[in-house]
Amino acid sequence: MPLIESPSDPDLVPEDDAEHREPIGALRLGAVAAATVLAGYLLSATLLALATGTASGPEIGAGTLLAAAVPGWLVAHQVPLVVLGAPLSVLPFLPTAALGLLIAAITAAFLRRTGFDTARDAVRVIGAVAAGHAVLGAVLAALLSGAVDASVPGAFLRCGLVAAAGSAAGACRAGELPAAVRRLAGPTISAGLRGALLVSACVLVAGALVAVVALCLSAARAGEVLGRAGTAGDAFGLLLLSLLYLPNAALAGWSFAAGPGISVGGLTARFYETEPGAVPDVPLLAALPTGAAAWWWPVVLVLPVAAGAVVGLRCGRELDQARRPAAVAVAAAVASFGVLVVAALAGGSAGGGPFDPISLHSPALALVTFGWVLVPALPAVWLFPVPWRPADEFAAELDGAADPDDEERAELGGADGIGLDGADDVDLDDEEPDGAAEEVDEWDGVDEWDGADEWDGVDEWDGTGEPDDPDELDEEAGEPADESGSGGPAAADPGFEFDEAEWADLVRRAQEAEEPDQARSWSGDIHGDADVPEPRPRDDASRTADDDADGPASR
Repeated sequence: MPLIESPSDPDLVPEDDAEHREPIGALRLGAVAAATVLAGYLLSATLLALATGTASGPEIGAGTLLAAAVPGWLVAHQVPLVVLGAPLSVLPFLPTAALGLLIAAITAAFLRRTGFDTARDAVRVIGAVAAGHAVLGAVLAALLSGAVDASVPGAFLRCGLVAAAGSAAGACRAGELPAAVRRLAGPTISAGLRGALLVSACVLVAGALVAVVALCLSAARAGEVLGRAGTAGDAFGLLLLSLLYLPNAALAGWSFAAGPGISVGGLTARFYETEPGAVPDVPLLAALPTGAAAWWWPVVLVLPVAAGAVVGLRCGRELDQARRPAAVAVAAAVASFGVLVVAALAGGSAGGGPFDPISLHSPALALVTFGWVLVPALPAVWLFPVPWRPADEFAAELDGAADPDDEERAELGGADGIGLDGADDVDLDDEEPDGAAEEVDEWDGVDEWDGADEWDGVDEWDGTGEPDDPDELDEEAGEPADESGSGGPAAADPGFEFDEAEWADLVRRAQEAEEPDQARSWSGDIHGDADVPEPRPRDDASRTADDDADGPASR
């Protein structure tokens, strides 16, 4: 069969270039966007059903519940609402975080299952998801009327940004998007972006610790608030509301520890001062102080300092010491910008009245976050340097490092020496196991010896003894072996000329120094042992031209 008509080997067919593959179709993009929208809507309806199902009052039908889930979907995207003429912009962060996780999971699953894992594919999916949420949010905000209202531009912008953030997080878990960002940003900025995630985690942990301690200290007041709720269903509703605002409380705890503090109407709480005021009957807000600042409150300053030190120790460890401070500065700047955005979203109006406004002082909080991260982090970078070596230098050193056994083998002759031929992997460090000599020096009984040395085919070996090592013969004769380990001068240098008679005399004198029963050797014809049997006739087919030309140098 001609080569051009031969069937192609699947192992030899190159894979399709990712850049030339068929792009993701509009149908698939619409499907993934619709899946994320539906997941968010089901989340909103579930939370609303829990809140209304346990509350006292008339029952709410399924149709009303599904209609009420539409404003809840907007709330999950941090879209401010106007309820009965009262603005409501202090929205819970827990539904937003849950929605982001759902969008990330759906995006990652879509990219894994379809195989569209390139950076371009990820950008297309992120754009489709963001556009779907933005357009739907604007449409829903325009359709709202009566008791609940929302801004159409605000709904478009916030729904799109929240969906884009969640989809980007999912694309980073499945695909080449992180690698593309690293190549585009460079090593220093990439390390800074990863450090910003570490800063965000430290901020949340420190703030949550402050919030938990405050709730524990005010457990009695929180119990009184639940007692005034009336029924168990109403108390459960208050607990559910407090649970949804827990991420807000963690951010407020960070603001308290960092210095700007929290303001709820006329009440202000900082670690060094307080201004009393009224608070709503919500168990979570019972953690706010009602009296003067305690003397031990400045202890919370340990948390920002510890957060900055952790960032300095961990950020940019893959960089050289000169570039680590720049990576720390990038991490602090990016994290501070994130704190600015989130703190601005966490503040606002809570329906008017004596509890407005609620503020975390977002501009001041962003500035002090940058300082609390950068000031402790830079000394940590300088005091605890990380040993660093360039990746290319390290790889070159690994590639150029020779195996000690290979070096020793090369000194002894390598592949040119007798007994160390290149096809045999000899371990010079280990002792020779039992029976190894028999496996190497075994004669096949006809005309060849299958060990490392080749038999010249002239004399026959009866197999009762072991052939003597040429190196041992050299040592017994008082002549040092050749450095190549071959046992003879000709093996080390094929061009070296020597007298065969002198070589035969040297071998004869070495064997005469031994006892009679040890004089038998693979070279019996040279030193004339009488006990060596006559060689058997060889087959002409097995005889080669090399058998007649080989001399002592090849043995």
